[in-house]
Amino acid sequence: MKQVVIAALLIVSVLLSGCNLPEPLPEETSVAPVVSPSSLPEEPTEPVDPPDSPALDTPEPGPCPMVTDPDRELVLDGTADLLNAITAFLNTGGSVDRARIAVRNWNNSQPEDIALAQEDVDGDGFEDILAALRMNAEMPLESRVFVLVCRGERYELEYLSPDLMGNRPAVIHTIQDFTGDGRVDALVLQESCGAHTCSVSPLLLTWHMNHIDNRWFETTDDLPTPYVQVVDGEDTLPVVLITATSIQSAGAGPLRSFTREYQWDSAAGAMTFIGETTLPATYRIHVVFDADQAFLDEEYEESLEAYARVIEDETLDDWMVGEDGYQRLSAYALFRSILTHLVRGENDLAGDAYHMLSESFTTGPGLPFAEMGAAFWDEYELSDSVADGCDAARAYAERNAEEIVDVLYYGYANPAYTVMDICPVTR
Repeated sequence: MKQVVIAALLIVSVLLSGCNLPEPLPEETSVAPVVSPSSLPEEPTEPVDPPDSPALDTPEPGPCPMVTDPDRELVLDGTADLLNAITAFLNTGGSVDRARIAVRNWNNSQPEDIALAQEDVDGDGFEDILAALRMNAEMPLESRVFVLVCRGERYELEYLSPDLMGNRPAVIHTIQDFTGDGRVDALVLQESCGAHTCSVSPLLLTWHMNHIDNRWFETTDDLPTPYVQVVDGEDTLPVVLITATSIQSAGAGPLRSFTREYQWDSAAGAMTFIGETTLPATYRIHVVFDADQAFLDEEYEESLEAYARVIEDETLDDWMVGEDGYQRLSAYALFRSILTHLVRGENDLAGDAYHMLSESFTTGPGLPFAEMGAAFWDEYELSDSVADGCDAARAYAERNAEEIVDVLYYGYANPAYTVMDICPVTR
């Protein structure tokens, strides 16, 4: 029994001596070997941490306000200062998710709309708040875009846009690095509509000269019914594509879609226009325009291919003129094929095109073009001159402008033909 008590006292003595060891020096990372009590030196060795010391579970002070009441709802009813209401809600422990729901409901957002986002826009490692907010319930709507940045333990207003007027609140379209500085930027779109057609006005919110600023100055309100997308650029910077798709007015006719491209210019410190592309024709009349332009550019092979497409491509849209429009444009394309072959010195192919025109359109909407072709061909055979043939064709077109020139008018969004355009070869 005496031996057991002595052994216990020895163990307690060792444990107490270990508890009185000094704290480890900060620069030391190695752990001293564990020694038995009999081998302890008179002077203490390098200090060691107790092997099973629990880690302190003390969180770092959180940047920006911590969420202390995640279930509290934010109600926006327009009776208070909306921006201050949102800021106060977040700064008193309300959650970003609840704020996002409130803004979406207040804006009557579409499912795809981004009304509020949480991103690090100033590059300090802490997430900030970007939001587009409807400011009233009138029409047109007034909305504003704001950015709250994380400062210490609260959000502070860093950017507030001017009033944005439109038929719906502004939306955050894309959040990514547009400038190549490693910080995210926000592409915001404000839609506005006239009597028939809508357009968008973009903003690019970016960290510029130590603050958030809008760096989009290009005008885009002349792009009707736009489709906006962001794609990768050849030099890694994203490119914003805005495609004009249609004018929602019958008087405009079918619009030939075209796309404008915008990219960040570091020298200008802004998004700038870098190019415009006309999209492939989907309407038959637009293929006619392409063919006629290729003829004027002396790209005769390209012109003949386009005229053939006018006649043969069943996938082309005839707009509201339907089958009658197809008959007229096909007859016109055959007439212009005659002219193109003759200019190229392909008399036999021109004769084949003339016989096809005269035999295919003996009645119906294409007949006036066949009669104009006959006037051209008769004069050409007499004089052996394409220019003289065009004189005869233009004379016919002038006498029958309603059936030749007027029917080629497809609305104010498209070129208007003149008699000279019908057969443009002169002496």
